[in-house]
Amino acid sequence: MRWIKFTNPNLIVFYLFAAGVFSLVIPAKQVSATIYVESKEGITGSDPGKNSSLLADNTRSKTNNTVSLNKQTTPVGIGTTYEAQSDPDSVVSNLNEKRSELGGVSEEEIQAPVNDKQYDQDKVRDYKKRNYLFYKIFGEERLLDLKNEMLNYGRNHFAGLTRFFYSSLIDQLFSYPVIIVFTFLIFFFIAHILFVLMVLNYSSQLKNNNERYIRIYRDYYERITLSYLFDEMDWNTYVSRLKKFKKHKNRKILISILLNLHDNLKGGFDAPISQIYAKLQLEKDSYKSIHSFLYHHKVSGLHELTNLYPSGAIEVLPALMNHSNESVRSEAQKAYILLHPEKPFDFLRTLDKSFSRWTQLSAFNLLRLPHLNVPSFSRYIRSKHHDVRIFCMQMIVYFQQLENISLIFYVLESRHELIRFLAYEAINDLRLFEGRSVIKNEFRYETERNKKEIVKALCNIGTDEDIDFLEIIFKSESIALQIEACRTLYYMSPESRNRLLAMRKEAKPDLDLFVAHITDSRN
Repeated sequence: MRWIKFTNPNLIVFYLFAAGVFSLVIPAKQVSATIYVESKEGITGSDPGKNSSLLADNTRSKTNNTVSLNKQTTPVGIGTTYEAQSDPDSVVSNLNEKRSELGGVSEEEIQAPVNDKQYDQDKVRDYKKRNYLFYKIFGEERLLDLKNEMLNYGRNHFAGLTRFFYSSLIDQLFSYPVIIVFTFLIFFFIAHILFVLMVLNYSSQLKNNNERYIRIYRDYYERITLSYLFDEMDWNTYVSRLKKFKKHKNRKILISILLNLHDNLKGGFDAPISQIYAKLQLEKDSYKSIHSFLYHHKVSGLHELTNLYPSGAIEVLPALMNHSNESVRSEAQKAYILLHPEKPFDFLRTLDKSFSRWTQLSAFNLLRLPHLNVPSFSRYIRSKHHDVRIFCMQMIVYFQQLENISLIFYVLESRHELIRFLAYEAINDLRLFEGRSVIKNEFRYETERNKKEIVKALCNIGTDEDIDFLEIIFKSESIALQIEACRTLYYMSPESRNRLLAMRKEAKPDLDLFVAHITDSRN
């Protein structure tokens, strides 16, 4: 792989690893003779059943004797096998004969210890008890066969100390099988990491190749499209130079270029861009995106039709205006505003779903376009959706729409706190003096936030008749309302200011602090 770099440290580690592997595989130079004592029926000679293989292997591991030959001795065949008699004495006599043939080898070096039958049975019983769960899961016969195969593999392929360590390792593994489980988990974890690294490497290369492909064709398509728009080539030449245009990916690249040019090129270029889109039948790709089950494909397809093929977008808008997905519904509502400049907000009459805050901001931004007429939002203020009424109240205040003022007072009956707050704000900003008595009557039933807005409104539309009302608030309400009432009394009229300053005689201890606070320019 490309990410593997053969630096000097890596090469040193590689050479050391290769040398270790070859040392394990290549046999030792020293010649050794090994005499195995085996029994066809097992060492115990009585039970050839399930435990015979295990007992035979354990006995072999204890009775194998490796005899190092002197320089004068003649090498005996490696791995020479003798059949042991059922009588231990006969086994010893045969071994003595072999010792005499070898010449000079002591009896302790060649004689194999003969295990007691009862000792072997206790050892097997203890082994089975320790590995009971392992036997239940994998089966006793399978484990014994596997162990014998692994031991035979070591005898046939390893030599010297390597074979000894390998046999000891196999005995330990099958004596404590939990080691096998952990070994398997370690190898599984390593394989999983390698698989993840391969997937990440492949996905990274695939992503880089895809980005490079898109960048190359984007630059190429943009260059020849600009040449066609500026009359540097005719239509037939333009189409002939669109390489690999029939591929879906390339058509999407060209659509994105046309959208970018539509947004940035002005002064009569809208019509040629739309003609390119229509002549190449790119609207078919947009229709496929709209009918996709993926919501972001629907949004992109509708955006393409809205800007490059308006008549096609008008056909699909009714089915998407009340879509269950908010992103699709928001895109459809923005498209309706753009494609219906005379009545851009008529969809609010038939809206069944919510009118999101993001769509409201987008709609407000679209209202700044010169070709859109600002409608009278009072016609939509009776909508059953709270978010629609909130949007209408904000637009009425922003565009200073004073027609149908009675509908603003109608909103005061709403159960939604924010809608009532916007109504009080509209009464204040639009200077609706006829609403003065109405908001005073609603004061006692309102929340803290709305009470504060009512007091602020009286600063602009209040009269001297409201001084007593404000004085009661200043003496009995919370600190926030007292500060706002003090501000209103101070700035509403000269009479209200004199009444406020006269309260000093009534031993109002905090009055000077309130006056200092409201007259501070930082507040």
